[in-house]
Amino acid sequence: MKAPKLIAALLISLSLNAAATEPQNTSNVDSVNMKKGYFLDFSGVMTINDQKVSDYMVYIFQEGVLRDSFFVTNKREQYYELPLNHNFALKFRKTGYRERVVLVDTHVPNTEPHRYYSFRYSIEFISVDAPSNTFDDFPVAYVTFQKARKDFDFDRTYHKNTRIPNPNSNKSTNTNISVR
Repeated sequence: MKAPKLIAALLISLSLNAAATEPQNTSNVDSVNMKKGYFLDFSGVMTINDQKVSDYMVYIFQEGVLRDSFFVTNKREQYYELPLNHNFALKFRKTGYRERVVLVDTHVPNTEPHRYYSFRYSIEFISVDAPSNTFDDFPVAYVTFQKARKDFDFDRTYHKNTRIPNPNSNKSTNTNISVR
């Protein structure tokens, strides 16, 4: 894994703990691109034992500043429209479960068109009584533009390097983010 990506992930993670608790208004930022439909549709579900769940908080940070927060009261797929060319962190919190954080880098290379992109996820909540499956409770995933795919995907190198090996198998613990 490249050291700069890990360092950037740690800095973003640390900034989340120091960020303001009230959402900041960024409605004018990227409004033209959003109106044109140029954004990343980041959508999916949270699960416990592979079953969709409700009653959890979502915090969306843009460049380390809280942009939005809300309470999810249903088990349906949730949709987040993230403007291109920014860094985001999405925190998912549910009482009795470990906080889950996903880092999302929506930067698109200049050689790629600005357009509508989509990324679907399914993330598992882990009980606070269960051992963590990532080192130091690192973010569970780092989603970024993958040049080879010309689309957004989670960084498999980051994912592999932050997994805690499962002592009951030769493989790392089950993936807790999946593309649907």
